[in-house]
Amino acid sequence: MTVVKNPIISVIVSCYKCGDRLSKCLESLLGQTLKNIEVICIDDKSPDNTSNIIKSYANRDNRIVPIYNKKNIGVSASRNKGIEIAGGDYIMFCDADDYYSPSACEEMLNSIEKNNADLAINEINVIYEAHSELKYSDSKYYSLKFSGLKLVSEEVILNIDYSPTNKIFRKNILKKNMIRFPEGLYYEDAYFCLAYLCCSNTIFFLNKCLYHYIRHEDSIMSNTFSKQSAKDYSIDHLYIMFKVYDFLDANGLSEKYNMLFWKLYYLYELAALNNSKTKENTKLIRATSKDFVARKSTSFYKADLSTQSNIRDLNSSWIRISKTKIKKLLIKSMPAYRLQVSNVQRLKALVNKASQMSK
Repeated sequence: MTVVKNPIISVIVSCYKCGDRLSKCLESLLGQTLKNIEVICIDDKSPDNTSNIIKSYANRDNRIVPIYNKKNIGVSASRNKGIEIAGGDYIMFCDADDYYSPSACEEMLNSIEKNNADLAINEINVIYEAHSELKYSDSKYYSLKFSGLKLVSEEVILNIDYSPTNKIFRKNILKKNMIRFPEGLYYEDAYFCLAYLCCSNTIFFLNKCLYHYIRHEDSIMSNTFSKQSAKDYSIDHLYIMFKVYDFLDANGLSEKYNMLFWKLYYLYELAALNNSKTKENTKLIRATSKDFVARKSTSFYKADLSTQSNIRDLNSSWIRISKTKIKKLLIKSMPAYRLQVSNVQRLKALVNKASQMSK
């Protein structure tokens, strides 16, 4: 039995109803070439055999740190629990139905330490389960557009994914800036990664697939966007950006990242409108966004007049376009809630293209 007193990396695995997939995940973590790790495995009150599987692995290897939630609290709160008790200097995340390559922890540790980076990121290998209806391609989204050590900039932030699972974070940055996953909201990964990036100086890009992401129909995100889903979480795109706004404001980063924020904000508004399932929810999204922009843009957003005009044109153009007319365009160009662009002009070009389609 392996005992690790001072792990260098804490890998946090939030588990819910994943008994049939969890073993492959844990085997990949315990089989890492870097042995000095701990695996904080949190069962979020699963109704299946998830807790028994965790117990079995914990009895076999002391690197497994089992946590059993007394009630279901969600993935964000579970991950936050893991951050609080993490003993490693670095933190990584793995979803319970995914798995790491054998050298993932070692290569990510070398990437962040040897380059004295604040963050390191690798590519993700997307694996589709048989008969999955999720056929839009994630490969372009998860392929890195940079390589080596880069300074964190607006260009970098707008052109990387916001998944925490293919990254290694410094725990001291998370603790110092009180960066946690927002609880009770979808798209929590975007807030977590954006907050961390805005508090970082350098990022190392490792152009290698070390994380294996299983796309299956009963995953959280699949059900969120399913037509059969009873709930509509699209407005959470806006709520996440409200939290990003508050984080930047509270940490004195508003002026530095004001242009970045508003580019991302309108991008997420587009995503919210595109994913809305009812006319009532679409009206709520537009009204909520209009109120937020009216209250916050004058004090927070101090861009030049031409850029403000571009954004106003973008917003008004979007409202005139039927969602059904542009859905195909948006989904093909950028997967669901993961829309990415480098500047307002590209956003405007997208809307203009959609306008032509609607004629």
